[in-house]
Amino acid sequence: MRRYIMAGGLLVGSLAALTLPAIPGSASTRAQTTATEKVGAAKSLRSSIVSIARSELGQQERPPGSNCTKYGPCEVWCGYFTMWVNKMAGAPYISSGHVPTIRSWALSVGNAHLPQNAKKGDLIFWDPDIIQWHNGIVVSVSADKKKIRVISGNVGEAVVEKTYKRQTFDVAISVVP
Repeated sequence: MRRYIMAGGLLVGSLAALTLPAIPGSASTRAQTTATEKVGAAKSLRSSIVSIARSELGQQERPPGSNCTKYGPCEVWCGYFTMWVNKMAGAPYISSGHVPTIRSWALSVGNAHLPQNAKKGDLIFWDPDIIQWHNGIVVSVSADKKKIRVISGNVGEAVVEKTYKRQTFDVAISVVP
């Protein structure tokens, strides 16, 4: 047997199907506002990550060939660069420049996905020479999802922005919500 109730002069179905508009200041309105704020904050944080990374384009090792940069000690520094950028943006980071360690950490705290589903500000990982891992920060993914634009450090001894074929990458990981 179905129940019907009167709501504002209208006959409606069961009470379970009745949804009332949120009352300003109510818990449901605050929850909706908080969720919207979180989405906006995440987009803003992702934009900040890319903006900070872009501001570093052209930064080089000093002296050339030394692996010495402002991002960390004088050693392979692509991981130090991505963690420095995240730290400056207020995003999650760890105090390591070792890419396999960063990858393991990011997998434990973030959301891994296929490279073609990467979002602006994601960390992205690849093994360009099957000897040593590399990472960078996603700038964009092409509309056809076949190319990914990345900013990374320690490429030709500098911070660069390049477009790569999707197949280049192993995994993209969001550590930003």
